[in-house]
Amino acid sequence: MTTKSILATTAALAIIFTAVPALAQKVCLQLIRIKSTKVIDNQTIEATDWTGKEYTVHMVDRCVSLDRFAQSLSFRGTAGIGNEYDCVQHGDVVGYSLPGDPSMGLGSITIHGAQSQLQCTIDSVTAGPPPKPGP
Repeated sequence: MTTKSILATTAALAIIFTAVPALAQKVCLQLIRIKSTKVIDNQTIEATDWTGKEYTVHMVDRCVSLDRFAQSLSFRGTAGIGNEYDCVQHGDVVGYSLPGDPSMGLGSITIHGAQSQLQCTIDSVTAGPPPKPGP
């Protein structure tokens, strides 16, 4: 083998071996497999799938009134109807409703449904729960 062919082979192998870990890190939280969610703050949601695997869903920006009191979280893919097997990804939307007025007690009414839900755009999903806040 010549020096040029050895260098070319080495370069090709280096590209392959550096690309493999990147492929292995792809995170897929399927819409249909979301079991539970917990709002961490107005930019972060913790999601758990049916196998108990935890994910962190990051929003593109701060979401109006998205807090631990938000109700009826619903994830919607950008591909439309029939995409429930798709992975949650950049550009998808999470909808949520605000609770009724807590000062009204049990007589408070919360309006649910797509028309009354606030929406926020998802930036990314990472594996594992969000980091715990410092002391």
